[in-house]
Amino acid sequence: MKRQNGLIPGTIGTMSWSSHRNERGAVHFEVHKKWLTLKYQHRERGGAWEDVEQVVYFDQTPCNYGGHRKWFLCSKCEKRVEILYGMDGANKYFLCRECHGLTYASCNAHQTKRIFTKANRLKLKIGVEPGIMDFIPEKPKGMHRSTFDNIIHEIQRLEYLGDQAVVKKWEKACNLLR
Repeated sequence: MKRQNGLIPGTIGTMSWSSHRNERGAVHFEVHKKWLTLKYQHRERGGAWEDVEQVVYFDQTPCNYGGHRKWFLCSKCEKRVEILYGMDGANKYFLCRECHGLTYASCNAHQTKRIFTKANRLKLKIGVEPGIMDFIPEKPKGMHRSTFDNIIHEIQRLEYLGDQAVVKKWEKACNLLR
């Protein structure tokens, strides 16, 4: 909404979202100078639909090179946030991720996945496709030799740790089958 200049006072509109081409929800909004009014319908798991009107206040911070940045204030904790989340059935209000108890995907990722993701990011830095690296590529033009050597060493270390984690996982799975 902010990226599309939708936070200009006087702006009125509707945002909707869908899943598999079926509309899942819609929110009508009206932007004022110091707040945003959201109007939508909500229902608790199979219950009756209820009309909800939520007022979300803005806060502003100055930018280093002039102008200002607009933030939403979470209606529950009053924390300054860039994004508000709406959850199906769980809570009828749009709140910050902490008030909804949401975490980042990386927090829920298994250690093995995080290790291989980090190794793959380093591979992209040196121009190698993500996946198993069975050869050491040539140093990219313009990269310092010491930087390249450090990246190769870190990739090898991460792949070793990842392989060890996979082996432990398989050993644990095999022991459960006995």
